[in-house]
Amino acid sequence: MITGLTSDCRKWNGYCAVILSLLLPALISSPAFGQRIYGRNTDKNYVRISGNTKIPREMARQVKVRDGYAPDEKRVVVGFLIPPELGGVADFNNLTALPKKEAKQRKEVEKKILKQVKHGQMSIGDARSRIVYWKAYQNAPDTGVKIRR
Repeated sequence: MITGLTSDCRKWNGYCAVILSLLLPALISSPAFGQRIYGRNTDKNYVRISGNTKIPREMARQVKVRDGYAPDEKRVVVGFLIPPELGGVADFNNLTALPKKEAKQRKEVEKKILKQVKHGQMSIGDARSRIVYWKAYQNAPDTGVKIRR
């Protein structure tokens, strides 16, 4: 039994070696080989909004216009209304534009709320509500009062 299993493994390794020898030269010669996945955004048609999430640059411009800013405003950033950690997606309706200073303040509130969710001190539904209405909770003490929907 064991000898048969060993010969099967050797047989598959041989197939893998042949496939790799055929594909490796094509992979190395491709323009994408060696480009960093993380780091600087090399594609000018997309904007990085959070972590590794990118959206089309045109969608970011439309979000800025919808939220009352100039489409090419450099001091305004586009981000999630509800972050991916709480089930938010990179959809036009889940994006918002904020001045950089406000976005930084919102990110701090978001971090505190996510920490509370992680430690079981807040439900995901309450966390979503608090992040959407983050200005109301920015300086308010946590009273334990739940938001009704």
